[in-house]
Amino acid sequence: MTKLLRSRTVAVAAGAGVLVGAGGIGAASAAGAHLPWNSVGTHQIRNGSVRSIDVHNGSLGMRDLNHYTENQIQGKADNGTLGANFTTNPTPVAHIGGKFSENATALGKFTLKPGTYVVNAEGFFESTTATTGSSQLQLALRSDSGDFGTCFTGETSPTAGRDASCASTKAVTVSDTTTVTIYAFGYQDDQSSKDSGSWMAVGTVNAIQVGS
Repeated sequence: MTKLLRSRTVAVAAGAGVLVGAGGIGAASAAGAHLPWNSVGTHQIRNGSVRSIDVHNGSLGMRDLNHYTENQIQGKADNGTLGANFTTNPTPVAHIGGKFSENATALGKFTLKPGTYVVNAEGFFESTTATTGSSQLQLALRSDSGDFGTCFTGETSPTAGRDASCASTKAVTVSDTTTVTIYAFGYQDDQSSKDSGSWMAVGTVNAIQVGS
């Protein structure tokens, strides 16, 4: 649970409204060598050997940046003001499957004043037990006025202690002070409730106000 207990925020390039999302390196190959897919991990990569050119655009999040860059982003952006910056506590995803409206797990809430925002959200999930490996997890931002962002993870690992993540970016305009709830949920292809309670979730939201 160490990874989930770290505070995480989403890096935003305001003005252009570009989100640098979460992700990672799935595979790598050495010159003249042929490695199986997904066979290279952190233990095979020498510290300090990965350069900017080696990193896929949009694959890094705020947790990958130094403190100076983080402070610059969390203050004021070039063409916008930080309207919300919120990270939830780690919370078990109580239900997998069924209706979202009935079974989604509330992680926390944040408030936006009237204005136009670029709302960026990241969902981080960690399995606490072995799972089926077929769950797809969801982070969703909802208010009485609608959807403020939704993302889904890809295929998840069946091994305990593995991470999954997703990210979303959405431009929204609110005319009144609005409370937004962050939810975690999940689905199984067979519509079952398998893996309910087997995942911990953390949601991070960063909203930049770009208009009044």
